[in-house]
Amino acid sequence: KQWASALVAGVSGLGCLAVVALGLRYASRHVTRLERVTLMGALLGIALWFVVGSPLVVMMIALAVDALAYIPTFIHGWQEPEEESVLAFACAGVGEVIILVAVWMQHAPLLGMLYPFYAGVFSLAMVATIYASRFWYGTGDIEADEAQYTV
Repeated sequence: KQWASALVAGVSGLGCLAVVALGLRYASRHVTRLERVTLMGALLGIALWFVVGSPLVVMMIALAVDALAYIPTFIHGWQEPEEESVLAFACAGVGEVIILVAVWMQHAPLLGMLYPFYAGVFSLAMVATIYASRFWYGTGDIEADEAQYTV
């Protein structure tokens, strides 16, 4: 019953690898102190993952590691909202909610529902961050964003 959640986590991991590959090709190579700290925290979490035997504790460590890695994304989404795709985060968030409902309907244990719940909350929080930043700073045009995705 937990294969659906594992599949979501695996696809999400592949998505992260794609972002890293594209970032290495097109993004700035400047690494901030915060990014170094979150990377070290993530590496520590991965090391703990190998030491701990409990699946629930391992999942909590994995979520904490992922949440640490999300901090620079939230900051970037606030500081440079026009560089983030609202549609991508919204689709991811809605997709995770749909997956969470499907996993719940299969009567999966809590462990199987943790990742879709976490990913949905963080994706939708990123949408809120981008729009809040645009509203706060008076930048961005929501209608132009929506028109960009219509054919």
